[in-house]
Amino acid sequence: MISGRKWNNLILYLIIFIVTLPIGCSPLRQPPKKTKPFLQEDASQLVFSLREQNKEIDSFQGIGKISFEGEEGELESNLFIVGKRPFKTRIEITHIWGKPLFHIVINGGDISVLSLTEKKFFRGHGGSLNIDQLFLLDLDPNSIWDILAGRAPVLDEAERAVRFEPNEVVLLNSNSEAIEIIRFSSNPVLPKSVYFPMKEITITLSKFRKMTFGYSPLQIEIIQEKRNRLVKIEYKNFEVNRPVPDEIFALKPLPGFKIIELDKPVKVP
Repeated sequence: MISGRKWNNLILYLIIFIVTLPIGCSPLRQPPKKTKPFLQEDASQLVFSLREQNKEIDSFQGIGKISFEGEEGELESNLFIVGKRPFKTRIEITHIWGKPLFHIVINGGDISVLSLTEKKFFRGHGGSLNIDQLFLLDLDPNSIWDILAGRAPVLDEAERAVRFEPNEVVLLNSNSEAIEIIRFSSNPVLPKSVYFPMKEITITLSKFRKMTFGYSPLQIEIIQEKRNRLVKIEYKNFEVNRPVPDEIFALKPLPGFKIIELDKPVKVP
């Protein structure tokens, strides 16, 4: 049984992880189905196709469970997440037996967290949050949104795509350094893992299900090697491009809640 203090610590780590979570993944229409290793020109085409399809998602909603494993212990919770362009996301974490725990709203560089267990409301605006520390992935907001929206992100600084192994594309920056590695399944062609070598973070996508807009993985794992942590999401329902009212991204403190202004960078233990 997890103690109250350790439970709060796990929830804190879960919040930090959850703002990096992917929800589903889209199929690539190009190149056509094949079983042979990618040709060099296919690498550039795949990356181009990813970038183009990343622009197709304007909103998303997902419901399921999220589990956390690390040196601090293990934790499983219910999860609801909704996002809308430009970069807006609302995340609700509920205890496995139904008790609400946290509501989180991210709007560009701003974040609000309503802790229903501690009766506290955290709020940060603009430069008051150290996004690099908070998001852990150290990615730009657009890439983070792409992950949350179910897309394999393509880093803006990627200037060239090359293939060194079958069914694998390596993205290089202007210094010819590998900054992202995307591995694909063969039939159909789908991104099944994304690795950020400079951050030592891996995202794996599995248990794909064909939906109206394409294929979506019902199981997503985020592995953070440096901190020996694993977050796994198992989705029961996921939808894209449905109307999402802006009001859902309004988060306010409840009566009697202590308001904490985050005027300093968030420190990650």
